[in-house]
Amino acid sequence: MNPQDPYAREARLRRDLIALLLIAAGIAGTLTVAYQVSPLLFWLGLSASAFIGGVLLGRGK
Repeated sequence: MNPQDPYAREARLRRDLIALLLIAAGIAGTLTVAYQVSPLLFWLGLSASAFIGGVLLGRGK
């Protein structure tokens, strides 16, 4: 895939967006189940997800 090709770039961005949406849906489902078990698990899971997301975004620089 040529990085200069606008169609390849658009396809890569679309693929990345779909992957992010699937990850967000998985986290939301996990947190929903955790909240049903215990609200504390929900907040712990949310905090862990935010921390991991921050670390991954920081590494992308």
